[in-house]
Amino acid sequence: MNLHFIGAVCMCIVGCGGETRDNFAPTPTPTQTAATRSALDAAHDAYLAGDWIGLGERIHDVLLDPNAVKLAKENAYELLDKAYEAQRGTLPSTFVLPKSIAGTQYWQTRCSFGNGRPLQYRFGFWMRVRAGAEVRELKVWRMPGETLLDKGTGLGKVQIKHVKDGFDDLVIERSGNTPVADGVVSLRAVIDGEPPVEGWFITHGLNATSSPEVLSPSATVTDANPVVSWSPFRSPEYATFEGRTINVWVGHMDTNGGDGAQVWNFWSGNPADLGEVRVGAQPSASIATLTPGEYWLSVTGGERRSFGPVEMLRLSQTGRSFTVLR
Repeated sequence: MNLHFIGAVCMCIVGCGGETRDNFAPTPTPTQTAATRSALDAAHDAYLAGDWIGLGERIHDVLLDPNAVKLAKENAYELLDKAYEAQRGTLPSTFVLPKSIAGTQYWQTRCSFGNGRPLQYRFGFWMRVRAGAEVRELKVWRMPGETLLDKGTGLGKVQIKHVKDGFDDLVIERSGNTPVADGVVSLRAVIDGEPPVEGWFITHGLNATSSPEVLSPSATVTDANPVVSWSPFRSPEYATFEGRTINVWVGHMDTNGGDGAQVWNFWSGNPADLGEVRVGAQPSASIATLTPGEYWLSVTGGERRSFGPVEMLRLSQTGRSFTVLR
């Protein structure tokens, strides 16, 4: 990630032998409160001490301080990224999931459809729970009070999927015309018969500014197993400490001209410079031969980091339609 450090705030946070705390202390401004300066100072101290939990908590305090100036928040985010770099993309937190929850993910997706259609931004949350667990409540909001997803009020489309034996996957997702801003995101989940699950994580840099360039198939094909090709993809926001994924999805075109029921899907958690797959030919994907008809294709590049038990993904998607002829 190409970090543009601000003035004298942090010319070198890591890798500068002999540096002391005062060598890169944040520069206070007249309007910045003592509380903001104290929290930001404490975050820098935590970085030097390798106290990654403390660093996250103090950055949380800076970001939620209503009197914190833009410069202080930018410095806090830059420090957060340097901590991710030092920890290879994974930071711990005090948020601990109960045994009934096997994993969580939060994502923000930039969707490009071409043909003059406007960009769409999707965001969602995934939670894997023990099979049969009744999730009474699931709410995700950007603090202090911007509700993003809420199962109870219907803010977001909810799906239950069965991918792994013994577990149910709950997915809630919605879309909008603008991306979600960086910040502190909180969640609350209530599973029947268990205490409420509450925690928070920090989102930063999850909004991609480009999407994959899809090269094939063309608008019409006669091959029942067409080749899907794209330019190997990394978003401009990609950082070397992040993991990468690639997903190629083919589904029937629904009545609204978008993606309908899945026909074929390919996913890789180590795509390197992969830029081509043939529908139905990959050993790690479902086998499919496309019958004549209209289909929707999406190619999605993913870049991921984790804050506590929440894996966060920056997703960049390109979608297009194509027709298989007899």
